[in-house]
Amino acid sequence: LHSFPTRRSSDLEKLNALRNKFGHNLEPVQIESQIETFVRSFEDPGIPVAEFQSQPLARRLKRSIGFLCGHLHGMENGYVAVRNYPKEK
Repeated sequence: LHSFPTRRSSDLEKLNALRNKFGHNLEPVQIESQIETFVRSFEDPGIPVAEFQSQPLARRLKRSIGFLCGHLHGMENGYVAVRNYPKEK
């Protein structure tokens, strides 16, 4: 559980690095393999890679970004809940 924020922070940094590559070059070298590596980190390792690769990479990327956004939203809600929790008297 302690690695959760660090892991998500690392995922955000990886996503930002991909975004930066497109910002500097519309056709970055080896971008598909880099996106593949990024999305695989969100996919169930127990399911064969070929099963995921049968889906369009863009769909898999959208799902990975959605997953990451969901985690960030959950962290925000948790922070708000703890911050607003009544203090002991």
